[in-house]
Amino acid sequence: MKHITAIILLFFISFPFANAQHVDFVNAPMNQVGFKWHKKHFGLKGPVSKYKRLHFNEDGYLIKDYFDYFYDKEDRLISSKSGDTFTVNPKGFLITLSQEGGDIHYIFNDKGLLISRPGYLGYTHNFTYDYKNRVIKVEQLENGISTEERLYAYSKSGDTLIIEETINRVSDPLDITYYYVDGNLTKRTSKERKDLNSVFINELDSFGNLVSYEEFTNGVSEDSRHFDISYFLDQDEDIGFAIMESMRKDPNVNAKKGYCVSGDCNNGWGKLKTDKVLLIGKFENGKLNGIGRKEYSNGNVLQGEFSNNHINKFGLFRNERTNSLFLGNYINGFKSGLGFAIDESYKFARVGKYSKDVLHEDLLLANTTVKNTENGICQYDCTDGFGLYAYNNGDSYSGYFKNGAYNGPGALKINNNVTFGNFTDGKLNGYGIFHGADNTTSYKGIYIDGETNGYGEYISSKNVKTRGIFGPGFKLLKAF
Repeated sequence: MKHITAIILLFFISFPFANAQHVDFVNAPMNQVGFKWHKKHFGLKGPVSKYKRLHFNEDGYLIKDYFDYFYDKEDRLISSKSGDTFTVNPKGFLITLSQEGGDIHYIFNDKGLLISRPGYLGYTHNFTYDYKNRVIKVEQLENGISTEERLYAYSKSGDTLIIEETINRVSDPLDITYYYVDGNLTKRTSKERKDLNSVFINELDSFGNLVSYEEFTNGVSEDSRHFDISYFLDQDEDIGFAIMESMRKDPNVNAKKGYCVSGDCNNGWGKLKTDKVLLIGKFENGKLNGIGRKEYSNGNVLQGEFSNNHINKFGLFRNERTNSLFLGNYINGFKSGLGFAIDESYKFARVGKYSKDVLHEDLLLANTTVKNTENGICQYDCTDGFGLYAYNNGDSYSGYFKNGAYNGPGALKINNNVTFGNFTDGKLNGYGIFHGADNTTSYKGIYIDGETNGYGEYISSKNVKTRGIFGPGFKLLKAF
């Protein structure tokens, strides 16, 4: 069963979900994420342009708090107006903040979890996690000697996440219990400190962002706060500010519909904002036609091959609220045909045949067997249906089969390189997504018989991005 678990995990390990650093405010609100430079690192959702003193661009990058922040052409944070400089490693993790008072270092594991923070206020903090990627221990060291230890235990009661914190230190040891609902603190209790026994009444916006709260301690209102928040949907001034400060490109006003943020949104590669979505990709006659992606105001992302702004054939959809993926076929923007989803617990769900977004036949329930074969292990149906196959050499395939060959939506892992797409007789055809084992090389574009062949976007191992028409082996035939 270890091989089967590896198949499931490959989706979340290999697919870049959330700007390098792992965040999960709903299930792991005690986790720390190092330096925060994206709206997701603050737990913000939807088209937020300003929250408290923080300003973001439309891609969610922090562009201003007390100072302005600057990024390179690959959207890597490089400096701030205060004189701070930042170092980002090839995996996209921000690993060093250099400032006048000294450097702060951030060390991450391969999952994007912060495991050590040397040099912070003269201390080193080490972080330990459980198998659900939740912090269970934070140790503080001064000159190599442990001065404080915080332990965390998790449980649930209905929709409420309960976290018990034990603070072990030489003086004033403390136990505190926290109660969270959807990532927001609703209650806090402590036997030692009666002044910490509080209930929080929270107000959320339509995207689930905290906009105000009132704290009642021992039944008495002690504190209330309201947080200033603005959105790109209704703040034209903020849109212009974000574009001028961080997009670094003049808007193209020739697009037939919407506001062209950058590029050519008539007949070329561009980024077009409408009142509901952000369209990025290849345009013809003012509409998304070809490879591209659609980013919704609630944070959801759909990518694949489009016709007149509607996705057709294979598509990959990420749900921001549930942190889940859907791989499957589409017709005119609707899920139609075979597909399957992976939820935030790395489990497969809603596997089967769709018609206009409705699942009509659940194929996962039809066969739940695990079978050992000469070349590996199969779970479910690896002949004519949906299956997970783990090869003895470490390769794997998760998706649909026909006559024992890959046929339909799936993910193929070979030598730790992962390809998502629609397979025909074992070969990828149509729109596909490739992620290299080096976590840098990637390709999003058209395949024919398992080879890159058509429009695509390629990022090399040296992090150089190229768009154009590709031949086999990622060979660029014509740039655009």
